[in-house]
Amino acid sequence: MSLRIALAAAVLALLAACGGNGDDGAEPTTTTPAGQTTATTGLDAEAAVLDAYRGFWAAYLAAGDPMDPAHPDLERFASGASLERLRESLGQHFANGEVIRGTLELSPVVEQLGAETATVRDCYLDRTHLFDSTTGEQVDPEGEATFEVVASLVLDGGSWKVTSLDQVGEGCER
Repeated sequence: MSLRIALAAAVLALLAACGGNGDDGAEPTTTTPAGQTTATTGLDAEAAVLDAYRGFWAAYLAAGDPMDPAHPDLERFASGASLERLRESLGQHFANGEVIRGTLELSPVVEQLGAETATVRDCYLDRTHLFDSTTGEQVDPEGEATFEVVASLVLDGGSWKVTSLDQVGEGCER
C-alpha cells in the first residue's frame, strides 16, 4: 500500500468513532450568529451540516501545514474520540517532521438529517501529499485518489461537528 493510501486510510481510521445516525423526526436546528440555537428550515440545516463538513476538511489541511495537532479549528469541526485520534495522528506526522500539503475536492451530500445528528456521503478527490517539513521534499508517491466516505455529525454546543468518518470505498465516481 502506498504512503498516500496509507495516509488517507490512517486519517479515516483515526476518525472512526461513535456517532449517531438516527432521525428522531424533530425539527433540525442550527446556530445563529449570536450563538443561540434556533429551529431552521431543512435547507438551512443541510447547508449548516455541509458547511461544517467542509470546515472539517479545511481545518485538517490548515493543521497539516505547518503541522499543528492543537490547531484551534480542529476542535471547531470535530469532537470526542475522533478529535483526539486526529490530533494523535497529526502529532505523529509532526514527530516525523512531515507536513500535509495539497487540495481536496469535496462533493458532499446530506443523506440523513435529524435534530441533532446528520450523515453526509462524499466521493472526494484527494490531491494531498506528505512532505518533509525541513527540505520540502515530497515523501509519498505522486498522484491523486478518490475516496467514498460517510461522515456522522452531531450538533454540539450549537455547532455541527464530525464525530466519525468511515471510508466505504476507493476509486469512487465523481
